[in-house]
Amino acid sequence: MIKKLFFSLSFFVSISIYGQETIIGKIKAIDGRAVEYATVSVDSTFALSDAAGNFSLLLPKGHTQDLKVTHISYKPLVIPRSKYISGNINITLEEAVNELTNITITNKKNKLKAISGKGIRIPGGDACFRNEHDGVKEIGPIVKADKDFTIESINLKILSNTYKKCILRVILYEIKGKKLTPIQTKPLYAEAKQSDNQYSLSFIPQQIICLKKGHRYFAGLTIVESSKKGELHIPAHLHSGLGHNTLTGNTKKIPASIGLKILGSYN
Repeated sequence: MIKKLFFSLSFFVSISIYGQETIIGKIKAIDGRAVEYATVSVDSTFALSDAAGNFSLLLPKGHTQDLKVTHISYKPLVIPRSKYISGNINITLEEAVNELTNITITNKKNKLKAISGKGIRIPGGDACFRNEHDGVKEIGPIVKADKDFTIESINLKILSNTYKKCILRVILYEIKGKKLTPIQTKPLYAEAKQSDNQYSLSFIPQQIICLKKGHRYFAGLTIVESSKKGELHIPAHLHSGLGHNTLTGNTKKIPASIGLKILGSYN
């Protein structure tokens, strides 16, 4: 019987901790707003900007690769070494054009329905994020709607959380063969409180997010900011899921995943 599900999957990138060059900077949008939790990477070395858009990236001496900046709300940006080698850089990102939703939404008030990404609960089993904080390892269930569906909230049960600070992010992707395509331009964030008691956490969309009839989706959960030391425990379920590395794009099918309840209405 599976008792624990730890998300240190072998396909996730491992990084050297040594480094002799530090790149610091701030990421903002064209309108001046800070860009939170953007991924800044040079080859396999990466960092995440904080809530104020600041980042610090430690690089091995002698590297020659370009610096890449990605965030689903903005167009990806590649910066040549000559532009950032001074060690300090301010980065401006252009907002992505949202062409993702093409389902007609009615004004009819419907009772909320649930699409469960759960399956059978593993008795006594739980999924554990341990000492995570960088937003690279996403884990979650594969879900499918039998009709066009508009999401109102995504609910997650927390068994316990020892992080003093823990910001979680959910991104929904459409599964197209081996490719994952985000169906939203604004990530869903929620802060998990420190507690030994179980409770429910809700992610509320700030834009219309729709699931199309018969299509398959992956709901990827990760920790984007934390006190670095701690454990977050979530019920584990026997339900098809994926592990996803946001840096390399690698995915891996897994037979057990976390339980997410997606609430919304059919169109």
